[in-house]
Amino acid sequence: MVQNCLSEPSNVIHYSGVGIDYSELIGLTIYPVPSDGQINVSFSTPGAEKYTLSVYNCLGSKVFEEHGTSFPSGTNRFIDLSGEVKGLYFISITTKMGSSVKKVILM
Repeated sequence: MVQNCLSEPSNVIHYSGVGIDYSELIGLTIYPVPSDGQINVSFSTPGAEKYTLSVYNCLGSKVFEEHGTSFPSGTNRFIDLSGEVKGLYFISITTKMGSSVKKVILM
């Protein structure tokens, strides 16, 4: 009996939170938000790592992709999306450690 209730629990949910928040390890920053299409992307990783920088529109279509090597001191990239349709976009950084995604709105 819990708090004077005589019936059995109707819904019991057990969960365990495990894992690492890779977005913190990658440290992805995008500015300005909202943007006119001229976007600065900066990120850092614990060591020099190969990365893939991708941009997807709100339909999930890839509109930009770049491969490179990141640096522990920080990596800064400039993306020109001024030729794309205004709307919501997702910028993704992927390394061997995982990936991080941020949203940006083109106005």
